Amino acid sequence: MFQKPKDEARRDSAQLPTSQQPRLTPGARPSGAGPSQIGAATVIQGDISGDENLHIEGRVNGHVTFRHNLVTVGTGGSVNGELVAAELKVEGRVEGKLIAARKITLKAGAVVNGDLHAPSLSLEDGAIFHGNIDMAPQQRELVENFAEQDTSAYAGEGTGSRAAEAPYDQDASRENDAFLDDEASSDDESSLSKTH
Repeated sequence: MFQKPKDEARRDSAQLPTSQQPRLTPGARPSGAGPSQIGAATVIQGDISGDENLHIEGRVNGHVTFRHNLVTVGTGGSVNGELVAAELKVEGRVEGKLIAARKITLKAGAVVNGDLHAPSLSLEDGAIFHGNIDMAPQQRELVENFAEQDTSAYAGEGTGSRAAEAPYDQDASRENDAFLDDEASSDDESSLSKTH
């Protein structure tokens, strides 16, 4: 009763200008859509890469490379392999090296066994981490993975720090490291024994 005849409906759609007709591209995501998702029931064996944000709730056994984007390992997600992204957030489990151009965030509940390489790091209470941390902005891992990006801009969060501009000298860093200085550690121990 309220419907147009089929011939009239076809004629109306045929008269739409091309610019108003929706374009469908295989694999295209509508603008404003959230990150790509690896669901909880999904297991990926092999390396994956892309150029959009990624949220992992399933399991990935392989390297994950999203150099210009955010990769989040959700509370149910696990990755066994290297993670490389502009920014990494971990709420789940990771076994492997994490490399980020900007920042790595280990949220409460995260379990990470591997080395962290980023100019900025946030480790929340309740996160479990076992490995090494390198936050030097010009370190080899960052230079090799983000040669076209300036990672030094992220060190010091844009404060214009001169340390962010200087090349990283691991030997000089160790000379100034209080944890490696025997004299400093013995002074600390003696002051602790005097106060307790």
